[in-house]
Formats: sequence, structure tokens, C-alpha cells
Amino acid sequence: MPGGDIIQALGNPAEWGGDVLGLASLINSIMVGRRNRVVDFAREVEKQTGYTPDRIGELLEDMEDLQELIAEAMGYASRATDERKRRLLARAAAAGITGDENDRVDDRVLFVRTLDQVEVPHIKLLVLLAGVKRTVQDIVVTGHWAREEILTAWPAVADSLDPLIAKLEGEALIRNTPSANAFGGGDAWNLTSYGARFVEFVRVGEPDLLPG
Repeated sequence: MPGGDIIQALGNPAEWGGDVLGLASLINSIMVGRRNRVVDFAREVEKQTGYTPDRIGELLEDMEDLQELIAEAMGYASRATDERKRRLLARAAAAGITGDENDRVDDRVLFVRTLDQVEVPHIKLLVLLAGVKRTVQDIVVTGHWAREEILTAWPAVADSLDPLIAKLEGEALIRNTPSANAFGGGDAWNLTSYGARFVEFVRVGEPDLLPG
């Protein structure tokens, strides 16, 4: 239910008690925050495209698929409290506006929807799994990461690793290949092809989004 509908359902403001007034104030604060985040999103889209709002409107006028992409990204951005996530959503939307027919249109849609499902800690772990690691023989390799290797590289993630991994697997960003475990058995994760494209998209826009 939108904030205005909730407040309307509370009845006559003159008859509100202290608890209801407090709830109404909280709801209003939430809605103001969301409006502000939408404004930030719109400005970031303008910045990323280099277009004026009027020019963006002209480009989208007869393109319903891109209109829906922008609307979807904007809706997610209104709820995203992390500025980096809002910038990534704006980049995906901007890519839809400035891209040509040879671009991966489906990826832009998928990136927007994936960004709605994952938070910054998920993205940090994904970036880690895409990076360079060292085996126990001190040989530089990339690819499959065992649990022990993840925790060595990012000790602070120990208590939340399982739910982070589960979400990344659920979004088809990583896969588990136990046979690739460098320690002779157990879980070993690496990026899917979609996960690799998503990480590249993130790295271009937020190169400092690393574990730590």
C-alpha cells in the first residue's frame, strides 16, 4: 500500500493519538527518502548518458521495452539505501538508453533484476571469486575457490558466507564444482558466464567495490 493510502486509512488527523502520529511521521519520512533516491537515480542516468531529460524522453517515446527497464530500475533504486547500488542501477538503465541493437539487451534487464536481489556484501564476494588467488603452493591461479581460500582472503565473511553463497547460486552467478577443490574435496565455487559478465559490469562502474 502506498504511503499516502496508509495515511488516508488512518482517518482524520485531528483524531490521531500519539502512536498514530508517530507512525504517520515515520511513513512520511520513508516516502521522502524514496523520492530523494529517485531524484538521485534520475540525475545519475542523465550523467551516465550525457543527455538532457528532454532528450531521454524523446529517445524513450516509442520504446516500451526501455521505458519498462527504466521504470523497473527506478523502482529498485528508490528502495536501495546503498549509493553504490543506486549508481549501478542507473548505469544499467543508461546502457539501455545509449546502447545499440548489437548490445546485450537481455543483459541490461538481467543486471537490473539481479541488482534488486543482491546487496553489496554479495557483490563483494562475487568480485572476490572473479579475482586472482594463490594456492597452498603459492602458484597464482584464478577459477574455483574452496571455502578455506575464501576465508583466508576475506576472514570477516566467515559467519555469513553460507547465505551469501546460497544467494549467488540462486541468481545463477556462481556454480559449485566440488571436483575442482584444490584441497582434495568439498565445495569449490566459480563464476558462471553470466556471473562473469555481471562482475565486469560492476567493475567498470564501481572499481573499488572489493571485500574488506
